[in-house]
Amino acid sequence: RPAEMLVSQRHQQAEKKGRRQRCDDLRALLLANGGDSPRLVDEAQQLGLKPQLARTPYLFELGPGQTAEALSAWLASRYPDSWCVSSAQFSLLWCRPAAVQVDNPRLLEKLDGLGWNVLRVAIGGQAEGLAGLRRCYRRVGDLLAYGRDILPQSRLLTLNRYRLPVMLWRHRNDDALDELLNPLRKVLAKDSNGQLLATLRSWCEHDGQSQACADALGIHRNSLRYRMERIAELSGVDPLTLDGMLALYLGVQLLPHSLSE
Repeated sequence: RPAEMLVSQRHQQAEKKGRRQRCDDLRALLLANGGDSPRLVDEAQQLGLKPQLARTPYLFELGPGQTAEALSAWLASRYPDSWCVSSAQFSLLWCRPAAVQVDNPRLLEKLDGLGWNVLRVAIGGQAEGLAGLRRCYRRVGDLLAYGRDILPQSRLLTLNRYRLPVMLWRHRNDDALDELLNPLRKVLAKDSNGQLLATLRSWCEHDGQSQACADALGIHRNSLRYRMERIAELSGVDPLTLDGMLALYLGVQLLPHSLSE
């Protein structure tokens, strides 16, 4: 009898493991291009994966020595109906059910407390259905790469905040985009101590609100006005107009932060 029970137990464990592996494979296939195959979707539904559930994708970049599997298991146990897919050694895509609310800074804090070395996480918007989720997966991939390149100190990046600069960053080698950066380059050429760039960054962060910008920089509004006039003179565009502010804002968003430190 004990021998039979042992065999039965092992058989169940093997079955469970096989089912888990198939679920992992299916998630990866459904998120890949061409993952709309009715057969795959049908199989996912039969296995209880709820492929049409609205989800929000998070792309984690992990430090060396971390395993995506362990983080995947923790997220899946804590958030039912999550999808976790690891496409690279130090990368984990987590698609949480959109109905579940998550405080992102606190989640990052929690993971830090548990000893996970999360270098950065890119968070997309709510995606409806598989096609939307695949699209959003590509966006968070671009967002993570943008963050690594332009904002290396930022660990939490949301698509809502950086959607436009990320779209432009994808075309960073395009001639037309290069022309867009010309006004900012003219400012940088005469900005030996980085004061004007710091002012522009603050101006963009405070949506062109003069008092808030001056307070953040610790200067008088008259000093801010003088700097903005200097920026207008050097760049050839007026940062107080929408067009001028947009041209300079986009330039600032595509400039690596390390250049202003």
